[in-house]
Amino acid sequence: MTVCVVVAERQRLVREGLCALLAAGAGCRVLGHAGDGRSVLTLIRRHQPQILLAEAALLHSKCGTLVGRAQATCPQMRIIALTDGISAAGARRVPIPGAHACLPKASSSQALHRAIGRALATPLPRPSAGDPGTRRPSAGHRPLLTGRECEVLQLVSEGLTTRQIAQRLGLSVKTVDTHRQHIMTKLRIRSIAGLTRFALREGISSLES
Repeated sequence: MTVCVVVAERQRLVREGLCALLAAGAGCRVLGHAGDGRSVLTLIRRHQPQILLAEAALLHSKCGTLVGRAQATCPQMRIIALTDGISAAGARRVPIPGAHACLPKASSSQALHRAIGRALATPLPRPSAGDPGTRRPSAGHRPLLTGRECEVLQLVSEGLTTRQIAQRLGLSVKTVDTHRQHIMTKLRIRSIAGLTRFALREGISSLES
């Protein structure tokens, strides 16, 4: 069976590399790729892919929640979120809202194809009221972090300052500070040391970078 894929990634070189990897593997067909939400939605409407392979930060960009619109456009599509700086264990343990599988960008091509298999094997949830792209955590589970929040948490745990994180991610200092406050509120952790312990425990950071 051929799996039809659309790739969403802001960096063109990374995007084209992903397309080449998918094309080289057996059983995948890339229907299109784009680096902004509007173009990605156009591709999804046109091709109705089985898989959207998308940068986590793009799925929840400040221009709007792409994941919800994408799932509304193509309800049978599975989404794989590509994450920066999160270990394989962390990607499994920290869900990206709306994603059926998560994959660190540092993964191998074999891991990419395994993630596609996992995503296809994931049952699709029944539509519910509210944003279709947001998974609501069940009672007793911690609130979900967005892809960008996971990236900020990983860098905070490595000891980077707010200004250094802003430079690394191409954000303003104020935006990074807002993300950090949201993370602390969601996790109910009030110190950098506490965030670092959480990131290490959950596999978001290994402090090896």
